[in-house]
Amino acid sequence: FANESGDSVERVFDMGDVDGNESLDFNEFATLCFNWSAMEVETLGKHIHELFVDIGNDKGHAYLKQLSSFFGEAVPESGLQTLFRRMEVDPNSFLKDTTVRDFIVSSKSTRTVITWDGSSF
Repeated sequence: FANESGDSVERVFDMGDVDGNESLDFNEFATLCFNWSAMEVETLGKHIHELFVDIGNDKGHAYLKQLSSFFGEAVPESGLQTLFRRMEVDPNSFLKDTTVRDFIVSSKSTRTVITWDGSSF
C-alpha cells in the first residue's frame, strides 16, 4: 500500500465496510476481493434474482426481515439497514434484485484498485 494515498485506502475500506462498524469481517473482505468485472451484468442479475426469489418473492423483492432471517447471525440487522440506506432504499420498504445489481455495477465503475507486492505495509 506504499504507493497509495490514505484517501484511496480509506475509500476502499469504506466500500467494503457494509455494516459501518469500522472493521471488515470475512464476508466484507471476500466481497472486496471478488473480481466483479469477471461476471457479465446479465449473469450477475440472474444470480441475484434467483437469490431474491429464494429469500423474498417471485418478483425478486425482499424485505429487511426476510433478509435478516436468511442471513441469521452472519449479518446483523443493523448491517442490512446500513446496506439499504447505502442503496438509497428505505429499510421499511423492500429491496429489489435490480437495485442490488445496479449498485454492484455502479460500484465497479468507481472502485479503486490497490495492488500490494506483499513485502511491506
